[in-house]
Parts: sequence; C-alpha cells; structure tokens
Amino acid sequence: MQYPSRLLAASLDISLKLSKIKAMKKISQLVVILGLMSPFFAFGQMLMPDLTGLNPDSARGLFSEYKVTYEVLEDSIYVDSLDAGLIAWQFPLPGSPIEDTIKVKPAASLTIELPDLIGMPLMVADEFLETKDIILKSVGEKRSAEIPYGCLVETHPEAGSMIHRYDTVAVLVSIGNPGPPRSAKTSSGVKVNLYEEPEFSITSASLYSSDSAGFTLAFTIKLKNPYPHWIRAEKFDGKLQIDKGAIAKVDTNLVIKVKPKSFSKKRMKIRVKYSDISSKAAKELLAKSEYRCVGTFALVTELGFSREDFDVRGNFNLFASSKSSVKKRLQAIANPVEDK
Repeated sequence: MQYPSRLLAASLDISLKLSKIKAMKKISQLVVILGLMSPFFAFGQMLMPDLTGLNPDSARGLFSEYKVTYEVLEDSIYVDSLDAGLIAWQFPLPGSPIEDTIKVKPAASLTIELPDLIGMPLMVADEFLETKDIILKSVGEKRSAEIPYGCLVETHPEAGSMIHRYDTVAVLVSIGNPGPPRSAKTSSGVKVNLYEEPEFSITSASLYSSDSAGFTLAFTIKLKNPYPHWIRAEKFDGKLQIDKGAIAKVDTNLVIKVKPKSFSKKRMKIRVKYSDISSKAAKELLAKSEYRCVGTFALVTELGFSREDFDVRGNFNLFASSKSSVKKRLQAIANPVEDK
C-alpha cells in the first residue's frame, strides 16, 4: 500500500516537530540544572560558597568530595554579630574559584566582661590580658595594707565592666603595707597621727616654653583629698630625672588646696637647662621621652602637718613638630661634634 505524497509529507513534518519538542525539553531541563548550580560553577569551575555563620565542622563536609585541604585557623575574628565559634572569615572569598587549600577563622566576642584582676601581679595580669587582646597600662602606685607589693590594687574600668578588645585598662600597683601611722604636728606643736594618705599623681606633662638656654616643662598635678576637711599641699622639693640622672630641681612655690573628699589639679612648671642635660639623657629624651619625678611636699591638714613623699613616672611629648628647636638642641647634645 502506498501513501499519497501529501500524507507522507505531513507525517514527516509531524515527526520532525516531535523531535524538536523533545530536544527543547532536554535543553530546558539542562538550563534549569545549570541555573541552580550557577552560584558554585563558572565555566566548568566550582566556586566558593559563603561559609559565614556555619559551624566549621559542618562546612568541612561541603568539600568532602573534593581533593582540597580544609583548615580551621586558631586566631579568631572579633565580632558581636555572630555566635562564638561560627565561621566569620574564609579564604578563598565567596564566589572565588576553589583552591587547593581552604581556610576559615571562627568568631569570638568583640565585647567581653573585664575579669577581676585585683591582687594579681602586674606581669601576670599583663600576660593574661594580652591573651584576650586587651592592653594594660600602669598609671601609678598606691599604698595598700591588703594587697601585696607589685600586685594590682585598682583598675579603671572596674571588674565586671563591658569592654572591647584592644581597649586599654589603666591600673594602679600596690606599694605594700603603709606601716605605722605617720606622725604630724598641729600648729600648737601637739603630735598627732595621720592614718589616711592623699593620692598624688601627674596626669600630663608637656613642653611649656623654650629659649636658647633651655626649656620649661609643665606638669599637671592631681591631689585627691581623703579627709572630711580641707587640705593643702605646699613647699614641693625634689628632682626631675631622665634615665636615672637628675636634669632639674623641683623647687616651687606651688600651693594646691583641695576640698573635703574631692580632688584638685594644678600646673607645676620645671625649668630645664641644656647645660644640665648629659648626652645619655638627651638620647633618652629623643627616643622615649620618659621621666621620673621624685621628692616631697608639705601636707597641711586640720589635724596638723607632715612631710609627704612622691615618686611618679610618665612620659611627655617635647616636640610640637619635627622642626622643634628643642629637638634640634637635644640632637646636638646627644651627638656632639668632636674637635679635630
């Protein structure tokens, strides 16, 4: 039996259309599959997914079928937006081609509670805070009958405060038991005992003025009054030292009056002559600008008066700019030109 030519042509046309439809369906299915996998593939190469917020062990399973090294680094990324231990950093970055080695870092809290450091030796406390990426700064000393010598007696902020990593914690170090009460005399000559001690500190030190013969330093003195009545500090006497060598005398008519249970600040000026600065002291000033100020002052209270000691260390910035005349003179002292 033979088909008419028209019927045969129609039959062939239908067969071709059915073949095209089947081919189009397969292409559509392939496009859908590739679309779903597009975040992880680019031109046949697998790309890194975003691992942020995943558990490091769970993320390891994503690469079990691939010949790559998966490494969880010990150092953490400090953030408060992720729970501690979850992935906060990855290499390669999301969307980058996968490499032979994949590295991730876990999250750790950026904000932490400051632990109680009171009674801890200074060096131990410094090493302990360093493990938490917190900076310790010793800002002075304080007598204490309870805290041993060289241990922390006070911290700012206090224990329990919420602080950020890389913040600075200022500490006071104990200088031990104050010993027996200090003897004082009233204006009529009667002996009394002073059981409390005012807190003496230097809060800042800077260059005040200079001339061809030397320069003047300005020290901001802070005196805290523990008594329920006025006190007065006067007749200061002592030395300003650089690298254990005295370069100027603390001899001033400064008088500091402090209200009951309060504190007061006042500026003390010390004149330094270039002729009194050794080559070694000049080099120390240029390198670190560290100082030590030691001496005594007269403490006048309602009960009487006594002589108080002070020993304060700190640093100052002598140079307002690189063209400072003081800096040039110190450089000349530090490196004298020898006569030929």
